[in-house]
Amino acid sequence: MKKRPDGRLCKTITIDGKRHYFYGKTKQEINKKILAFEEESVKGRLFNDVADEWDGWHQDEVEISTTVAYKKPLREIKKRQKGEYLRSVTAKDIKSHLDELVSEDYSRKTISKYLSIYAQIFAYATERGWIDNNPAYIVSMPRTAKKAVRREPATKDEEKAVKEHIDLWLYPFFLLMTGMRKGEALAIRYADIDREKKVIHVNKEISYESGSAGKIKLPKTDAGIRDVPLLDELAKVLPEGKPDHYLFGGEHWLHKSAFARKWKKYTEQTGVRSSSHCFRHSYATLLYERGVDVKAAANVLGHKDETLTARLYEHFRETQLQSVFDKLNRPE
Repeated sequence: MKKRPDGRLCKTITIDGKRHYFYGKTKQEINKKILAFEEESVKGRLFNDVADEWDGWHQDEVEISTTVAYKKPLREIKKRQKGEYLRSVTAKDIKSHLDELVSEDYSRKTISKYLSIYAQIFAYATERGWIDNNPAYIVSMPRTAKKAVRREPATKDEEKAVKEHIDLWLYPFFLLMTGMRKGEALAIRYADIDREKKVIHVNKEISYESGSAGKIKLPKTDAGIRDVPLLDELAKVLPEGKPDHYLFGGEHWLHKSAFARKWKKYTEQTGVRSSSHCFRHSYATLLYERGVDVKAAANVLGHKDETLTARLYEHFRETQLQSVFDKLNRPE
């Protein structure tokens, strides 16, 4: 054991032909580090230490929206595996965790996210030689996991209420008439509204993922940059404003907390309970009922993949048929 010029002690030991250096202020501190190192060499690394390291690396590789979506599942996984060593977590343990999520009524989509995180953490460790194989790769999704509940369009009564209460807040009616996503609508400036050509230019969105204040960002895909028809019913109630001002907010877009307050007040006054996304589905229903083909509808809605629009149309068609069947089955 040698003493360095900075006053710290240094001890060198050789394990499996490799030299390892341990530093500390006292011999006791160094011996603790050596014992911890030897224990790790035998048992491997703690699962949560690897999970944290993977998380830091992963955040630099993906968009912030993915990081936010993984936040809760990762926290729950770490809570479950607290104190466990990476090598001790088996496929059986992972499967048990997924089965518990099923019993807690988690959707299939959410459970698949948990499995994906497990797989990515173990893949990260495997690539670095900390373990020999990835146990998550042999774990299959529970067969009893339920599918996520489809978000339906707003009800006809809610659509009627929205149209009758434009004076309370324009935002819900704007969604109903444009089919925009929440972030897209909140990012609209008066300069984006072309009354002469009867279109609204969608080229940005508000993202609250980085905090309550939010930030302006480009749409997630190129398909998100588009022109949406300015319907006459909407045009006649749109106010005039300065080109650089936001339609909802004024000089600055609405902060997350301000939006939440306005939405809460609106729902209390009108009884409307549908989410912003439900009005987007109402608009998609309108396109379907007006005979707009799938490709054109996908362009207006900003869908990157036309199959998503096609699935929506198929759902509307099935709902329409069911309504017809119900009417035919009514007793006279």
